[in-house]
Amino acid sequence: YLSHAQAREEFERGRIDVDALVARYIEVFNRRDVDAILALSTEDIEVVPAPIATEEARYVGREGTVAFFESIERLWVELTVAPDEVLVEGDRILVSGMAHTIGRIDNVTVDAEFAMILTLRDGKLASRVGEATC
Repeated sequence: YLSHAQAREEFERGRIDVDALVARYIEVFNRRDVDAILALSTEDIEVVPAPIATEEARYVGREGTVAFFESIERLWVELTVAPDEVLVEGDRILVSGMAHTIGRIDNVTVDAEFAMILTLRDGKLASRVGEATC
């Protein structure tokens, strides 16, 4: 594993392929592939979803990540994201674009702008903080 300083240096030198990492994360997020998400993440990953997305405000660690996706399954028939822009600042990645959702209870479809900040540590995702507008 890379240290925080090494990951930042690799990032800044372009040795960590940010576009590939983001594309992979979005792909497995949209498929709800929890095992693949966990493989991309640190053991203590923190997930802070958009307030409307899940039942809890914060999920921590591997068990928390599983609970995050279980909550999505309970609330949404569909929840997918399509990034339009990716910006990198140090060990943080800002991803923004459009989210498409269909509610499980009311079957209402909502398309909204979203943004998430992914933070890397040791070459893996250490946190994901999301926001959406309706």
